[in-house]
Amino acid sequence: MKKLYAFFTLVLLPIMAFAWSFDMVEENPVLQGEDYNLKLTKNYNFFAGYYNGEEMVDATGNRVSGDGCFSLAPDAASFKLNGFAAYQVNSPVCMKNFYVQIGTAAINLRAGVGKTGLHNYGSGSRFFAIADVKAGQVIVCQWGYSSGTPVVQPGTAISGATACEWTDITDEVHEAQAAETDPDTGEPNTADTFSYWKVETDGYFVIEMQRNTSIQGLQIWADANAREFVSSPTFSLTRVDFSTRYGDIADGESSEGNAVTTWYSLDGSDPIFLKETDEVESEETVYTYDDEGNVVGEEIVYTYKKVLDPLEEGIFGEVQYFSEDGIIIDETSDEDGDGYVTLKIASVSETGNAFSDIVTYNIAINEIYLNEPTLTLVGLNGLERVYQIGWTNNTLCHEEFGFSANCDGDQYDGLQLGDYVTASDNIVVTVTVNGYHDGVYTLTEVLNKGTEMFRKNKENDEAGLHDWNFVLTDETIKKKIRGEEVAYCYVEGAEDVHYSAEEYENGQSEDGTVDLSGATLVYADYGWDWDAGNLRATFRVLKEQLEDQTWVAIEGGNDLNDNGFGYTDDVLNIIHRDGLSVSCPPNANNNSTILQYIGKMDGDQSELGIYFMARPTLTFDRNAAEYGDYVLIYQGQGGSNYTNSRWPSVHEVPSNELLSVQLANGGIHVFYIDVYTSEKSDDYEDPYVVGISDVKSNPVNRGIVYSIDGRIVNKNADIKSLQKGMYILNGKKFIVK
Repeated sequence: MKKLYAFFTLVLLPIMAFAWSFDMVEENPVLQGEDYNLKLTKNYNFFAGYYNGEEMVDATGNRVSGDGCFSLAPDAASFKLNGFAAYQVNSPVCMKNFYVQIGTAAINLRAGVGKTGLHNYGSGSRFFAIADVKAGQVIVCQWGYSSGTPVVQPGTAISGATACEWTDITDEVHEAQAAETDPDTGEPNTADTFSYWKVETDGYFVIEMQRNTSIQGLQIWADANAREFVSSPTFSLTRVDFSTRYGDIADGESSEGNAVTTWYSLDGSDPIFLKETDEVESEETVYTYDDEGNVVGEEIVYTYKKVLDPLEEGIFGEVQYFSEDGIIIDETSDEDGDGYVTLKIASVSETGNAFSDIVTYNIAINEIYLNEPTLTLVGLNGLERVYQIGWTNNTLCHEEFGFSANCDGDQYDGLQLGDYVTASDNIVVTVTVNGYHDGVYTLTEVLNKGTEMFRKNKENDEAGLHDWNFVLTDETIKKKIRGEEVAYCYVEGAEDVHYSAEEYENGQSEDGTVDLSGATLVYADYGWDWDAGNLRATFRVLKEQLEDQTWVAIEGGNDLNDNGFGYTDDVLNIIHRDGLSVSCPPNANNNSTILQYIGKMDGDQSELGIYFMARPTLTFDRNAAEYGDYVLIYQGQGGSNYTNSRWPSVHEVPSNELLSVQLANGGIHVFYIDVYTSEKSDDYEDPYVVGISDVKSNPVNRGIVYSIDGRIVNKNADIKSLQKGMYILNGKKFIVK
């Protein structure tokens, strides 16, 4: 029978929908042959949820499959990439040596019928790593994809750990497979479509997965004659109780799949019983010097290999770790009183033929004071000020926390992070965690205490609207973005004759001579479907929407292209209405900078306001906000189709210049903006608003005068000829009364 290494061929992939499956078998004649002489040690079937032929289970023994699958999200797992801390995956237990890129929930394990295996659902490439791979091993990967270019390849972007060196031997293995012939028929075998990488040095093997790429299976093959080895165990802190620490240990793994036991010590001694042999493991030359720095002697210092010296059968150390007991570390273990306890751990194979490296942890047992909470002004209402509770979590184990607040003498308990508190005088907010000292922040006096502040646009306030609302609410605009608006229709055989959408709805041409009941519809191209299921509008669509709301769009430099993106570095795109200018230059990739999204998610993620790829600046002239007013900007940050966080920020309008707020650099959504003002007297004058005489007497005001929408009004700075209104001169706005 002709041997098939896989059930699909690479040439079909770009033109067919991928059929999810797991095609990796435990026999691989090429890898098991004399050229490689390898044996299969680990076999991950992500598609069906099996490891080495057995069901994947979590730490509690529950099956990991179907709806029970998990997401390798930042709070669950990551390796040290871009400076973030590492957390080891412990669910399912067979993947405890896997690490996943922190920063976004993207790589998910979806196992079972109709699932896709280990899948990257992110908006870009994501990394994961396999720890403790050894030189000489071969890693085999079966991948799939749902759209785009399928790529799974080793990456090296990892910090805080050593990435292994590797060689891609895919072509080499495929050539060897294709060179084999079936002994019965004599026909050549068909090579599989898996990827093969040979590990050259010990370390972490890092895999980069492109968006919508899936891994159905992954195998690790090792030298068939290699000695058994045990990977290193890991310690994780689980709870803090002032100066006492509680923790768990994840056992190392035997390369032969044998059971292991883990041993530990808390006094700095070796956790397992070892004895030196006569075999030299390493040597070092130690030099001695005189007072002038000259070498006067040298000595070779040898380190001898250590082997296990069990006390009796199965007793490899003084204290064995049992998962049901955990580890308790407190002041009684701190023999020298320096506030640190040295924990050493090692795992040993049940055969007694192999043991892991000894891993050392220096654990601080000092009592911890929680960070102070923060209060961010988010609203003003009469004499009341509204603040949002924030806090930087400095707990060691992400324990549960709670807040309480005293506002003008009234006590409020059971508060949570992000809750709002209101006061007209002072606020004291406290964060509490069991086993930690409280964090307390006192705001002795609220902002602008004693001054009544109100929404500037009271009519909008009563209607529940905002001064500037960037969230799409107009269904006609949404239809344009979705591609649901009919541009025209035509009758087959007369494609060049176009009829309007209104005529199509009426079923006939305007003159009644043409039946349009079977006409072909052509939809307007205002936007496009995004492959993550979201809808976005280009600046062109946004401009149309804004102009419908009496906005004016100013395009500096070269015009946008037809799609509304790809403009040059000297272009500054500005939208303006009612005294608010929003500007945003192209980003580093010269991409479109102002987009409007409708997300695929429900609730808060369904409408995402205006999205800025680069860093936007919001400028408010005196028509929008006067000196002494406060401007609230409700914004969020995340990707183009979601937000990780949302928050309001409040800014006071200065006396000597316009309020200009530069938001965070990229990935910012702006939802709405409100202005709060005090009740000003009739004779109040904003010091920034000047009359024509003031402008005339200023010798620097020479040059071209622009209208607020960017049109040239006067090229000679002839102020006298201007009508009442707001203008721009030398980059500054001024008012002619």
